[in-house]
Order: sequence, then C-alpha cells, then structure tokens
Amino acid sequence: MKKLLAMLLTLVMALGVTTMAWAADGGPDMSGTVVNVTAANAQDVLDGKYGSIDGKTIHFAQGAYEKLYLARVIADDTCLGSGVDYYKGVAHVEVKGSGSTCNPIVTWTVGDKVSAFDGLTTRAQFFVRTVKNVTFTAEAGATFAGFEAAARWANDTEKTAMSAYFSSKNVQFEELRIEKGEDGNDLTSPFVRTNYSGSWLDFSLQNITFDGLTINGSLSVSKAKDVLTDYANDDIIVKNCSFNPSGEGKNGIELKSLTTPYQNVQVTGCTFTGATNDGLYIQRLQGATIKNNSFKNISKRAIQLNADNGMGGNVIIQENYIDNCGDRAIRFGTVNSDANVKVNNNVIVNSGDESGQLFKANKVMTGGSVNLDNNYWSDKPAATAVNPNGGVTVPTKTGIAVGTFKGEVTADMLAEGVEAVPNGDGTYTVKKIVHYYYHPTTDTKADGTKGSPKTFDAGVGIYAVTAMLSVTGMAWVGKKRH
Repeated sequence: MKKLLAMLLTLVMALGVTTMAWAADGGPDMSGTVVNVTAANAQDVLDGKYGSIDGKTIHFAQGAYEKLYLARVIADDTCLGSGVDYYKGVAHVEVKGSGSTCNPIVTWTVGDKVSAFDGLTTRAQFFVRTVKNVTFTAEAGATFAGFEAAARWANDTEKTAMSAYFSSKNVQFEELRIEKGEDGNDLTSPFVRTNYSGSWLDFSLQNITFDGLTINGSLSVSKAKDVLTDYANDDIIVKNCSFNPSGEGKNGIELKSLTTPYQNVQVTGCTFTGATNDGLYIQRLQGATIKNNSFKNISKRAIQLNADNGMGGNVIIQENYIDNCGDRAIRFGTVNSDANVKVNNNVIVNSGDESGQLFKANKVMTGGSVNLDNNYWSDKPAATAVNPNGGVTVPTKTGIAVGTFKGEVTADMLAEGVEAVPNGDGTYTVKKIVHYYYHPTTDTKADGTKGSPKTFDAGVGIYAVTAMLSVTGMAWVGKKRH
C-alpha cells in the first residue's frame, strides 16, 4: 500500500510539472481576468497569439520592455481571429478557417465591384482589428520604451510594425475591376487591377486604460485615414503614469487622427518630464478630462489640442502644474460650437513664448465657450498671458481657488480667501481659509461689571441633571428600604 501511494504521489507530481510545462509552452494563463506577462511574451499576448485580450487586465512583470504595439493585425495564425474584421472594398466579408492555424484565401475575381481609395489604385481591401475593455498595469520596476498603434498600408508580404503575423498572400485577387471612385459614383473609364495583394491595416481601441506605467518614450496612436467610419477610438484612459520621452520631436502622449475624433479621453494624475515637443498632443477631440498632471521641462507646449476640424464636447483642464515650457503652456486649434471648455485652477510657472503668452486658441466658434478663470499665469497679468484673438475672453479672475497640485503652491499664486496646505509628499492642496470666532463667556454691563455667561455650558447642564437624578434615585431607594 505504501508503495502504491508513493507511486500515485510521484505520478501526481509529474503531472503537475507537465501541466506547468504545457502552460509555459502555450503562453501565459488566459483563463482569468488578469493575465501576467513578461518582456519575453508581452508582444505575443497583445497580438492575440494566445487568445483574445478583450476584457482582460494585462499585468506586466518587472523588467525593461521594448516598444509594444497595440491592435496589430494578425491574418496568418488565427484565421482573422483576435477581433480582426476583413473588408472587400467597404463590404464586410466573413472569413472562416478550421483549427488554430490556417491560411484562409480570399480571392477577388473579374466583375467584383469595389470603391477605390487614394487615387483609385489602393486601399481596396482592409483588415481592421478592434481591441476593447483592456487595462494595462505593471509591477514596480517595469519600464517601457513606448506604446504605439498606427494604421498603415502593407505591400505584398511586407511585415510592418503593425503586422508581425500578417501575410498579404492570404488575401489576394487575380483580377479586380475598379468601377467606382471615392465618392461612390461610377467611373467614366473603369479599369482592371491584376495580381495585386497589398492591404490597408487599421484598428480601433475602445475603453483602453493605462494605469501606473513608467513610459520612457511616447504613447502614440495614429489614424491616418478612416475609410471605414465605424472604427473609432473612444475612452482612452491614462492615469498615474510617468512619461519621460526622449528624442527629437517626441510627445509624451500623441493621439492623431485625420478624420474621426477621439472621444472621452482621460489623462489624470500623470507626470510628463523632458518632452522634446509637447507633453500631451491630441489632434481631434470630442470630450476630455486632463486633470492633476505635472508637466516639467517641456520643449514646446504642455497641452496642445490642435483640432484642425475643431474640438467639441466637455473639455476639462484643471489642477495641472506646468513648469518650464518653452512655448505657450496650453494651445488650442478650433473650438467648435458644441464645445464647453473649462481651463481652471492650473499653476503655470517659468513658461511662455517670446511675447510672454501662455494660452492661445485659433478660433472659438459661435456657441462654443472657453472659461479661463482662476489660473496662475506665471506671475503675468491675464491680459499678457492670454492671446485674445479668435474670440477668446481674457479672464478677470486669477489665482488658484481650489485643487491638489503636483508641485509647490505659494501664497502669491492664490486667490483671496484660500490657503495652500502641504501634504507631506510634495503635493499641495488649496482650500478655503476657515475662521474660528471666540465668544466670551460673560458680557460687560454699562457700569463695567461682569454679567452672567452669554452661552450655555452643555457640560455643566448635563452634570446638574445627573446630580438631580442621582439624589432623586437615592431618596427613592431609601424610601423603599424604609
């Protein structure tokens, strides 16, 4: 019996080791909501090699990570899995395969009618990957060279940064008749493309959170052109992260788009240090919260919302500490008619362009609003700090009124009636001054004598009532005994 038990125990142990080996060979455990990754397998996990990451928290172990690419298109190994959609022209095509590894072939033949893009010769076929509801966290000591997502054109079998597992020979056509232009109208002179296998690779990020990461580079998301308008990038959240971008023309965070705006961007509690361009750059925007961040030693602007086609929605820029910007601290493009922008309670020091300006907007459309009250303008009057062109109203209220800041707040930065309290961790909280009034216990009569107290002493009253109850109780007990 003992030998049998020993053999069973050995077998169990062996199976355990084997299971661990299987898990190691097959990548990290993807069964739970938290996926623990390392520098060795992080990119494969993000690519969906081991399964979809939607709805997961990706937790990075300690270590130095090279630049990681988000939402890359995979067409080889997963048969267009991991959230990848395939489009023939603008028509969605379902591509099916069998097994975990297959090479689906989609063939376009003579007579197929598609809309051509960019000069009628390219962008006729699309791969679009959607990644949604993902949170990125990391252990202390984990550092990242950067994160990037970028739509691009892949020719033939080219392997770009956005298509490590992509092989365009999986999607090809023998002859393709181009009959419609970008406007959807029939061409006067249709033409035929032959033996063509290039593809446009695109992506969509939905509800993506970066929490507590140290990024020694940029978080870059770039949409060159949205030919499929259903694929936007919404709810990108960056909180408690540290950005230390290096290199010429580097931004800490850059969100670029030529068409569809980024919706509901949140950047809170972050630190930007040493950007060689802008700290935060967003090209097109519909709603954002930029709050409680630190921008220090930025070559150009701390915050640039340079929306060529306008920014709209509720945009909040508050409680940011901006120190040593080589240009205007905050720069806007066009503010749309539906925009409600509040730039309040920001500390700006050691900054400004050659004329001393700290804020400028190109144009505020009728119906749009920009509120610039209660900022500290680097010891400059608001009339100097704020460029009034474009319909911007120069604020009359200056000085910080409320908030918590990642830097020292001195008395000269404050509005009236508030004080700055150090929190012991390098941050300061600004709050209203509370006055305590002393009420004398006696009043002075006309003859100079002191009268009885004006206020009722609750302690004395309670003591008197207690004493009365005590005496009454003793009398009742004594009577009862008698």
